[in-house]
Amino acid sequence: MTSISVKAASVAAGVVVLAFLVLPSRDTTLAQSSNSVGGQAYGAFVQTSLGSLAESPVATLDPTAGIADASAASIGVPGVVAATSLGSITTGVVGENAASAQSSSTLQTVNILDGLITADAVAGLASSASNGVAATSNGAGSQFVNLLVNGIAVGDSPEPNRQIALPGVGTVTLNEQTLRGDGQTASGLTVNMIHVTLTNALTGAKTGEIIVGSARSDAAFIR
Repeated sequence: MTSISVKAASVAAGVVVLAFLVLPSRDTTLAQSSNSVGGQAYGAFVQTSLGSLAESPVATLDPTAGIADASAASIGVPGVVAATSLGSITTGVVGENAASAQSSSTLQTVNILDGLITADAVAGLASSASNGVAATSNGAGSQFVNLLVNGIAVGDSPEPNRQIALPGVGTVTLNEQTLRGDGQTASGLTVNMIHVTLTNALTGAKTGEIIVGSARSDAAFIR
């Protein structure tokens, strides 16, 4: 079985931050009054009528920098989600001239809603950096291995925020990316590799959600 290691994902995220690729900021909801970093990663979150699962395994970064990690051999909510070999890691550094953070979530043998969505492996990565003049974030390195939605191959690197209808169930957003920050002193990104929104077939009202492969990073630096 093809696997994506937590170590490899973390290294890839670090390389991306050093490359300092510039992406446009989509909002300015990230407000920081001091130099800091933020990060979180987790394998899965479930809130449905069939069962719930808190963010697990979750790693949360201290805002002053450092590293945090968590792992689990497997997680599962019967009929909703199952996965194995889960690893979450987040790192951050606040230096004299810049701040940067990277987070990654990796997991294998993912099965959502009794085979409606499956993948041999999932890796979500988020990287952010700021030097007080320019602040950037990206999700480079995020990928799937053998992703199938309703039995159809989607590809290992779908474009960000690709949405697919799930008749009678709701929708799924693949490689969901939410950017924040002012693009100058602060930037942040949340990547959810699989985000299923469950809806009532008659009213369209939201009835639950499933998130798999989540990574968040934030960096703020004021000169």
